[in-house]
Amino acid sequence: MKKNIKEYDLLLKSFPILELPQIVSKDRILDYSRHNPPLNGLVLETYFNNWDQEIDEYVEFIPCFRFKVDKHDCLVYHKSSLLKYEFYLVTINEKEELISRKIIAGMISNGKETIQSAATITPDHCIHIAGAYVHDGLFEGTESSQNYMEIMPDGKIVSIKDEE
Repeated sequence: MKKNIKEYDLLLKSFPILELPQIVSKDRILDYSRHNPPLNGLVLETYFNNWDQEIDEYVEFIPCFRFKVDKHDCLVYHKSSLLKYEFYLVTINEKEELISRKIIAGMISNGKETIQSAATITPDHCIHIAGAYVHDGLFEGTESSQNYMEIMPDGKIVSIKDEE
């Protein structure tokens, strides 16, 4: 369903266009928060409430950046809540419909143990994700992981298995 052009323009204006490659990690949250306009209430109601069913009074969204893949708009945003934050990548088609939405980086904690991840989005639309387990403030090298995703020409975000 095509939304009002004004609503979609408001959505896009909150996300600056950036060139790839881009690193998506906790180190950039403050920059995004300071330099990007906050999300309009109409945008939150029209888009984010439809995309995300886990929203409560503790959730905050921060727009990060956007880029294009063919004719699709790709948006990266930060969602934070208690003991958890996530970076999402969403792809939207020309009809302003959500094609795909995936977590590409983030952190989750139970107060003692933490799992953190960061991602790099490359110019060829590959997403390299590195994750690590943190215990008592120290990274556990044996508990690290690598994951790969790719944005396909049709806008779908798919996981790619590492072939070794």
